[in-house]
Amino acid sequence: MQIQEFHTRFADEQACLIFLEQTVWANGRFCPHCGGTDTVPLRGKAAVRHLYHCRACHGQFTVTTKTWLHSRKLPLTKYFEIL
Repeated sequence: MQIQEFHTRFADEQACLIFLEQTVWANGRFCPHCGGTDTVPLRGKAAVRHLYHCRACHGQFTVTTKTWLHSRKLPLTKYFEIL
């Protein structure tokens, strides 16, 4: 992939989150806390962050929960550039 193509595909945080969700949850979204599959996206400001709620354990999570990207200090776009 050319650098210009890369920056077009992963232009912002939303594009990176969508890519991670499609990759990590290719077989369906699941809760990283309990493994439950009965999950729903939260609305409002939480929707921008792609935050989800598990109906089984009542936990909240994103695609980066329980990964090394969870407590990141930089935007996902910077980590994608590094990798």
